[in-house]
Amino acid sequence: MLTKELAAALMTEQIIEIGTRHVAEVFNVKVAMLLPDAAEKVRQKVEEPNADVTLEASRIDPEIAQ
Repeated sequence: MLTKELAAALMTEQIIEIGTRHVAEVFNVKVAMLLPDAAEKVRQKVEEPNADVTLEASRIDPEIAQ
């Protein structure tokens, strides 16, 4: 259950993984979660994203995302 998983998450990466997985399952799509870094540039925050549900970096246009 989404709420239980999120309540147990301790790190940002866990929250992103849980959210990505649930959005992918509900909408039957691949997902890219992009968040701003220290320089306010958006990027994927997960170092090793789950390839089953996450868009590959080459499929993300960073200028459009920004």
